[in-house]
Amino acid sequence: MSSIYINIPDSIDLNFKRKIEFAILKEIDLRHGELQEDLLQSIYIKSSNNHHLSPIFLEDLIFKLNSYYSFDNKVEITLELDFEKLKSQNLLEISKTKVNRLSVRTYSSLYKNHINEKSNNFFFEKLSLASKFFRNFSIDLIFGTPKLSNETLDKLLDKINENDLAHLTLEEYNIGLSNVAYKGKSFNKKLVMDQYNLYCEKLIEYGFEQYEYLNFSKNGNYSKQNLNYWNRRPYLGFGPSACSYFNESRSANCSDSSEYMIQINKSKKPLKSEWLSQKDVYNETIMTGFSISKGLSSSEIRKKFKSFDSFFQGKLKKHLGLGNLYLEKKFIKVNQQNKYYTDQIASDFFII
Repeated sequence: MSSIYINIPDSIDLNFKRKIEFAILKEIDLRHGELQEDLLQSIYIKSSNNHHLSPIFLEDLIFKLNSYYSFDNKVEITLELDFEKLKSQNLLEISKTKVNRLSVRTYSSLYKNHINEKSNNFFFEKLSLASKFFRNFSIDLIFGTPKLSNETLDKLLDKINENDLAHLTLEEYNIGLSNVAYKGKSFNKKLVMDQYNLYCEKLIEYGFEQYEYLNFSKNGNYSKQNLNYWNRRPYLGFGPSACSYFNESRSANCSDSSEYMIQINKSKKPLKSEWLSQKDVYNETIMTGFSISKGLSSSEIRKKFKSFDSFFQGKLKKHLGLGNLYLEKKFIKVNQQNKYYTDQIASDFFII
């Protein structure tokens, strides 16, 4: 089954925002036929900075997609929102649409949560508010923030566990995008790794399954959008900066919203595409295989990439010997203590 990704860029100009929304609907008309499979398993709508977010547009968007594609009986329709902008009235209106899952960006709030009691209360008030309207929602947590102690992290995770979350995603703190409070601070890689490992230990202790090295779920509440990506299934992206993948080709829409609308209004596709070489497909297969809990199929490498198998086997022998990887029922997996290094381990297998 396939998936859809929608990127709605933020704008404080209501008129401009509505023009972008109209252009996205028109892009769906232009490009819907690119997906050969018409059964959708998931739709992901990104609107983090949700100024002027219109529930009416959400309904129009979903209706438009459903006019071209069939929806799976358990289709997942996710809306990504910014944590600080969650409001009761807004959530009530969204809950009346066909959106059935929230993905909540908590970055700025979580930073404040490490600083004082007032911010701590604000964070969990918002968490409680989201749970009143959506049973299925996910939050993102940063690891590697310089001011986060293990004691604070323990308390944070204990409190989060009390809120009965279904899904949680980790993201490494990016020093390059840091708040001014971190300006000039040195980057402690050991601190980052220790926080990641502590997150993993605590979340697994609380009954979360680490189904991908940065994603955790309870009771099988996986993100279908994530699984489609990691299993390299086709997806189509609409809106400025949205990416697509199908038939071993990848495309990206132009990032400039004004240029995007100009191209759409000329009935032109606002994107650039590239065909993936066998080397590209091999590298992506390695990366996605090592990232998920199922692991990488050794037989898939032998069947699909015969010319690379000798190189692959040499790297596999090396990392099995180092203890970075292990074999389980014909699948190659990253050891728990080395999951933080998944990207680095995978990159050693890449054909450059």
